[in-house]
Amino acid sequence: MDEPFGSVDAQTREQLQTELLKLWSKTRKTVIFVTHDIDEAIYLGDKIIIISPRPGMIQEIVPVNLPRPRWERKADIIESAVFINLKKKLWRALGLL
Repeated sequence: MDEPFGSVDAQTREQLQTELLKLWSKTRKTVIFVTHDIDEAIYLGDKIIIISPRPGMIQEIVPVNLPRPRWERKADIIESAVFINLKKKLWRALGLL
């Protein structure tokens, strides 16, 4: 999926994220989800792969160790120390912090 929620409003994005997580919990299918939104990557993913600028090579693979199901406790998850520290780590890896 290449930035599938990039062109929708914030409320619809939240709903689509929830639907994707519910669908994944039922099927457990592998999904490769491309996004430039760090919060979205952490919230949806089990691992985040950071790709370098040209040439596009894997720069780092970062595991996401957050409990599931995530949609039932989103506020707790995005306010957790694990989420916040992971977000800082990703910003540093991208050279933005």
